[in-house]
Amino acid sequence: MGWFDCAGTVIGPDGNTNSYVISQLSKSQKECRYGKGKIILEKFLYRRNDGIAVHEVIDEIDIESNSPEKEYNWTTCKVNGVSSKQLYLIYFKDQRQAELTAIWDLWEIDFKLEKFVKVENVERVTCVNPDYSDEI
Repeated sequence: MGWFDCAGTVIGPDGNTNSYVISQLSKSQKECRYGKGKIILEKFLYRRNDGIAVHEVIDEIDIESNSPEKEYNWTTCKVNGVSSKQLYLIYFKDQRQAELTAIWDLWEIDFKLEKFVKVENVERVTCVNPDYSDEI
């Protein structure tokens, strides 16, 4: 397909023993942080005889990023002050701090519908910065 795999995470298994993958894809490595791409949600289908996992793309979001001003990632968040172990896809400004407060858009992963669902009213959302490290 000509896509570069920027990042990815295996999620699950969920309560139904399904596992999923969330990935960021772009046309080149440079476009991972400074260009257009996609965030995709994939569902595990089966493992081939040679051990390779086969997934089906079940949802995707087109993105445009320009790090650190506009960035996408997935992490845990506090919504209205309540922490959750659930992963959210976030569109944010990287403030180079442990907790992100400049969240522009937020999607939860609905495993029953098997898609990204946009969360409204993100004014009271803070998220863990997945790329933050304290002077490592």
